[in-house]
Amino acid sequence: MQPNRLYLFISQINKMIIQTTDLETLFKEACRIVVEVGQFRMAWIGILNEATQKIYPVAHFGDDKDFPLIIPNLSISDDPQERGPAGTAIKQGKYLVCNDLENDPLLKPWRTEAIKRGYRSTISLPIIKFEKVIGVFSIYTSQINFFDEVEISLLNEVAHDITFAIENIEKEQLRINAQLAILEKEKRYHTLTEISPVGIFYTNETGFTTYVNKFWCTLADINFDEALGDGWLNAMHPLDRDRISQDWNQAKGKMETSISEYRFLKKDGTITWVMGQAIPERNAANEIIGYVGTTTDITDRKKAEQAISLREEKYRTLIENASDGIFLSDDSGNFIEVNSRAASMMGYTAVELTNLSFKDLVIVDENFIPFRFEELKAGKSILQKRTLLRKDGTIVIGEISAKQLPDGNILSIVRDLTERIQIERKLQLEKDLSDKIINSLPGIFYLSDPTPRLLRWNQTFEDVSGYTAEELAAKIPISLFVEEDHIKMRKSIEKTYHEGSADIEVRLLSKKGNTIPYYFTGVRIEYMGKPAMLGTGINISERLRVEQDLKESEEKYRTLVEQASDAIFIADAHGKFINVNPSACNLSRYSEAELLQMTIFDFAVTEDLELHPFHFEALKKGQSVITERFMKGRDGVIRDIEVTAKQLSDGRLLAFIRDISARKNVEREIIKEKNLSDTIINTMPGIFYLFNSEGKYIRWNNNFEKVTGYNKSEIAHIQPIDLIIEEEKEMLRDCINKVFVNGSNSIQAFLQLKSKEKIPYYFSGIAIEYEGQSCIVGVGIDFSERIKVQKEIEETSSRLRELTAHLIDVREEERKRIGREIHDELGQQLTAIKMDVSWIDKQIKDDNEIIKTKLKKIIKLLDGSNQSIRRILNELRPYILDNYGLSEAIMWLGEQFTENTGIPVLFSTDEFDSKLPETVATCVFRIYQEALTNITRYASAQKVQTTLKICDNAISLQIEDDGKGFEPHLLKTEKKFGILGMKERVYALGGNFEIITALGEGSKILILLPLIKDSSKINS
Repeated sequence: MQPNRLYLFISQINKMIIQTTDLETLFKEACRIVVEVGQFRMAWIGILNEATQKIYPVAHFGDDKDFPLIIPNLSISDDPQERGPAGTAIKQGKYLVCNDLENDPLLKPWRTEAIKRGYRSTISLPIIKFEKVIGVFSIYTSQINFFDEVEISLLNEVAHDITFAIENIEKEQLRINAQLAILEKEKRYHTLTEISPVGIFYTNETGFTTYVNKFWCTLADINFDEALGDGWLNAMHPLDRDRISQDWNQAKGKMETSISEYRFLKKDGTITWVMGQAIPERNAANEIIGYVGTTTDITDRKKAEQAISLREEKYRTLIENASDGIFLSDDSGNFIEVNSRAASMMGYTAVELTNLSFKDLVIVDENFIPFRFEELKAGKSILQKRTLLRKDGTIVIGEISAKQLPDGNILSIVRDLTERIQIERKLQLEKDLSDKIINSLPGIFYLSDPTPRLLRWNQTFEDVSGYTAEELAAKIPISLFVEEDHIKMRKSIEKTYHEGSADIEVRLLSKKGNTIPYYFTGVRIEYMGKPAMLGTGINISERLRVEQDLKESEEKYRTLVEQASDAIFIADAHGKFINVNPSACNLSRYSEAELLQMTIFDFAVTEDLELHPFHFEALKKGQSVITERFMKGRDGVIRDIEVTAKQLSDGRLLAFIRDISARKNVEREIIKEKNLSDTIINTMPGIFYLFNSEGKYIRWNNNFEKVTGYNKSEIAHIQPIDLIIEEEKEMLRDCINKVFVNGSNSIQAFLQLKSKEKIPYYFSGIAIEYEGQSCIVGVGIDFSERIKVQKEIEETSSRLRELTAHLIDVREEERKRIGREIHDELGQQLTAIKMDVSWIDKQIKDDNEIIKTKLKKIIKLLDGSNQSIRRILNELRPYILDNYGLSEAIMWLGEQFTENTGIPVLFSTDEFDSKLPETVATCVFRIYQEALTNITRYASAQKVQTTLKICDNAISLQIEDDGKGFEPHLLKTEKKFGILGMKERVYALGGNFEIITALGEGSKILILLPLIKDSSKINS
C-alpha cells in the first residue's frame, strides 16, 4: 500500500473509531472506509448467532451491494458447503486468506457469483469482543495474490481497532447505564457501584471523598480507607497530581461538572490512564450536597491514540522524505500543502507554492491537454506528463499521478523525468547515426560473437537471405551458407579471431534455396568487453544492384533499463534492519527474512565507506541526509544508489534507496555506441563519407584517405565534386540534389585520386539530420574488379554455349548410330528368331497343346519386342523425320500426344516439301517433343495449338496451350532443366527463344531459327 494511501486509511479508521458511539454505525463506517479509502472492491461484516451457529451479514459496502445478501446463510459447521472462509475464520479465531478464488476449493459454493462480480482474492478476519469471537470481517479485491504480509498486517490491525471500539462502546454503554441507574434509584447506589465495571466515588459538598467502589480501588491500587478525603491524590502519577488537584478545586469553587484525564501510578510501577468525571449532586432545594463521579479506564484508548500519533508522524516523515514531489490541492488545483521535494523541484519555498496552483506551473502550448478534474471527481486516478516552469525560468518534465481524496482534495505525486529524457535523447542521437551508417551500406553488415551467434545486422541481410529478424537471431551464422563452403568459412572465422582480420568468397544460401556469391570481410573487435567479429559482405554476382533504400535496423543495440521503484529500509539506532519493503528485496536480491538479520554495513563497499561514512550524527540532529554511494547486493553486483535518510522520533532510521545505476551507465553506453560507429566506419571495405549541404566533409573513414591519397587537412578543404572527373561533375551535382530532395540516390562514376588516377566507383547516399544540419551519409565501392569479372563471365558464357552446341550434335549423332545398330542387328536377329520359332511351331503336331501354347507366347513376346524396338528407334531418331520431313514429324508427334493424353492438337503449317538443314530440323523436333512432355506433366490443358512457318531466311515454331500456366519468375529461381535445354538448343543455332505465361492463363513458346549462317540478318 502506498504511503499516502496508508496514511489516509489508518487516519480515517482511527478517526471513525473515536467518533462512533454505536455498533451499527461502527460496522457500516468500517466497511465504507475499507472500500473507499483502502481501495478494495467490497467489504461486509457478519455476526455469529450462537443459538443457530449461523452467520448473518449486518453491514456491507462496495460496487456490488447485493453480493453479501445472496450468499447462503453461513455457519461454523464442519461442512465446507456451509462454512467457507468466513466460518473458518470464526471457528479458528484467526484470519483466513484466499488469494485465488477461482481455484481455491474452500470457495467452491460461492465461486460462480464471486467470479461474475470480478472478485479474485478475499480475506476473512475474526471480530473479537472481550476475548470471544463474535463475527467476521470479509474484504474482497479484484487482483489475484493481492494479500501479502503488509496488507494482512494492516487489515489485522484494522480488525483489532474494531474490536477495541466494540469493547469501548459496550464499556461506555455500561457506564452510562450505571449512572442512570444511580440517579434513578439512589437507594441502590452502593449495590450498583460495587458491581459496576467503572470506578465510582462520592464526595461531600466540600469535595472531601466519602466513598469509592471496589473497581475504583482496583484502578488506583489503594484501599478504601486510603482513598477517603484527599488521600486519592496519593494514587495519582506525580506529574499529574498538581494539575488535577488545581482543576478539582477550581471545579468545586464554581460548583460545576469536572472532567479530566490523568494517570494512576500503581505499586508495581505500571500506569493506568483514566478519565474522571464528577457532577454536583443537589437536594430538592437545588443545593449542592456533594459530588458523584466515575473513573473510567481509558488506558487502551490512550495507547491507541499514541499509536495513531506515532503512525501520523511516521507517514508524515515518509511523505516529507519521498524522492518525488507531493502536492495536496483543492478541487480547483490550488495548492494546500507540499513536501520539501516539491519545493526544491520547482525552485520555490513551500510557503510560496501554497499561494500557487498547477495552472501557474504548467506550460500551455498547442499540445496541452487540460487537467481532467471530472475524472478525478468520479473516483478515477490519472497519470500524465506535463512540462512545468520553475521559478528561475527553467523547465521540469514531470510525470504527474493524481487522485481525489475522500475529503474532496486532490493528491498529486510528481516525478522529475528531465534528466532521464535529456540523456535518452543524447543516446538516441548516437544510435540513430550508427543505425543509418549500418543501413547505408550497399551490401550486408553483420556483428557476431564466437558462440556463434548474430548480434546485429542490417536490413539488407534480411532482404537478401529472406529470413525475418527473429529467424536470423535463432540461426547459427554458418548455416546461412551452402554446405560445401562450411570448412572454408570455419577457417576464415578462426583466422579473423587469431590474426585480427580475414576475407573470403562464399555462397549465401537464401531461405528459398537460392545461392548468391558474396565477398565477405571481417575484423575482430572488442564488443561489450568480449571478442566479436564485425564485417560486411558485397554481392559479386552479375545481378548486383542496390535493391532498396536504407531502412532502420529492427533490433536496437540496447534499451535503457527502467528505473525500479524506491526501496525502503527501517533500521534501529545501530543500523540493524527492522522492516523492509518488496522493492528493497528486489534491489538487494535478498529475501525479507534474510534482510531482517542484516545491517546497513552488510551492503557497504569498503572503499566507498572510507570516502563517504554514514552520517549518523546529522541524523540524530533531526537532519535529512541525501547521498549517492555504492551498494553491493547478494549477486555480487555493485550498484550506484541514491540514499535519502532520516531519524524518526522513536530513534529508528528510515532510508529511501533508489537504484541510479542506469543513469550512471548511460554515459558509458553513449561512449560505447560512438566507439562502435567509429569501428563500423573504419572496417568498411569501401570508402565512407559524411558531408553537409555546402559540400564540406564532416566525417570519413581511413579508407577514404588511403584510396584518394589526400590527408585529413586536405579532405577538410575539398568538396565531393573535386574528386570526380570533369565529364561527370554535372551528373554528380544532379545526384546530390536528388538525395536532398528524395532522401536517397546512387551513382556510378570515376573517382579521381590525388595522383590523377581514375577508378570506377559505385556511390550511394541518404539524407540525414546530423548535429542540426542537413547532410548526406554514404559509401563508395570500387567496381574495377567487378567489371573485369563481368568480361571474363561473358567470354566463358560464349565458350560454354559453343560447347553446348557441340554436345547436342554429338548426342544426335550418337542416337543415329545406336538407332542404326539396333535396327540392323537387334531387329534382324529378332526377325530371324521369330521365323525359326514359327518353323518349329509348324513341325509340332496339334495334339501337343502345351508346346503349341508355349510357342505362341514366344511369338507374341517377339512381336512385342519388335514394337518396343520401333518405339525406341523413333525416340532416338524418328524415321519419319529423316524420310518425310519436319512437318510430317511434327504432325506425327501431335497424333502420338493426342492418342496418349486425349488432348487435341491443332496444327497449321505452310511447309510440306522444304528440305531443311538437319541441325535445324532436329532442333525444332526436339523442342516440340519436350514442350509436349511438359504439357502432359504440368499444364492440365484442354487443347494445344501449333504453328510452323518457313521463309527464305528463317523458320518459326509457336506452341500454345490453355493450361494453368505458371509464374514467370520461377524460371529464375527454380531448376527448370527442360526449358533450359530448349533455350540452349536455340541459342546454339543463333536463334531466339521466348516463353510467355502467367498463372491461370496458359503458356506460349516462340522459337525463331535462321536458315543462313549469319544470324544477325534475321534480327534485321
